[in-house]
Amino acid sequence: MQINIAEAKKRLSELIKEISEDNTGSIVIARYGEPVAVLSAYKKPSPSKRIGVGKGIIDAPNDLDQHNDEIEELFGGKF
Repeated sequence: MQINIAEAKKRLSELIKEISEDNTGSIVIARYGEPVAVLSAYKKPSPSKRIGVGKGIIDAPNDLDQHNDEIEELFGGKF
């Protein structure tokens, strides 16, 4: 579906409801008949793709935090 900017302004709430219910389509917004934007439903990223991506790949040494106090002092102490 393509709609002009003025019509999109008037019907924004309705268009958002339509897109969110459909969840697959999109609406092209045009200026003077030329497409300038696309209105589509927001899709949450899957948490499984973001959390733990390095699990089993990255191995942190046991003494990783041994110099934290020294580094903290170099940056002026606790904030």
